[in-house]
Amino acid sequence: MHDGTTTYEGVLPVVQKLKELGKEMIILSNSSKRQDNSIKLLTKLGFDPQRDFSQIITSGEVSYHLLSGTKPNQSPLAPNPWPVLEQVIQQSKTKKVFCFGSGDGDEDYLQSCGWTLAPMDEADLIVARGTFTIKDGSTLVHKKHDGDEAYYQAYHEQLSKAAQRKVPMLVANPDKIRPDANRSPMPGTIGTDYE
Repeated sequence: MHDGTTTYEGVLPVVQKLKELGKEMIILSNSSKRQDNSIKLLTKLGFDPQRDFSQIITSGEVSYHLLSGTKPNQSPLAPNPWPVLEQVIQQSKTKKVFCFGSGDGDEDYLQSCGWTLAPMDEADLIVARGTFTIKDGSTLVHKKHDGDEAYYQAYHEQLSKAAQRKVPMLVANPDKIRPDANRSPMPGTIGTDYE
């Protein structure tokens, strides 16, 4: 439907035609952000999310419910519990997380789920939401401000530390490249590199 900044040609008239034909449309998005963010973006791109779509589901919303411990009977977007995450929470009880982030609300997102940013040496879990920042609660490496070299040096150091400790990783967006193919790789690449 769009590349994150621009609607693809012909999409808006097709959505309107499908709506006129009484078709129910559901968006299943790989965005690592919550549903509200997608609603704002779709509105900015010329859609009417409340009228055009009966549901908008983002991988970031599903990940949020997973990290929050929301049960499937509490929300239609809550997945079945992830046994690895349940084991982490039972064993540590600290809910400390290391984040590869988008640089846009990562800390708020994780705190709203009940997790606290922590260095890799203390982290119970890694969350990969983006490929622009590396956050551990006290240190922030930002690709745009610190440059690619500093980012990738920290990236490889942190993945190496994580692999030694076997810290589980939740990838909130499985894409490996962006739709425009000209910007940074996506969180799915982090998951592949970590694997």
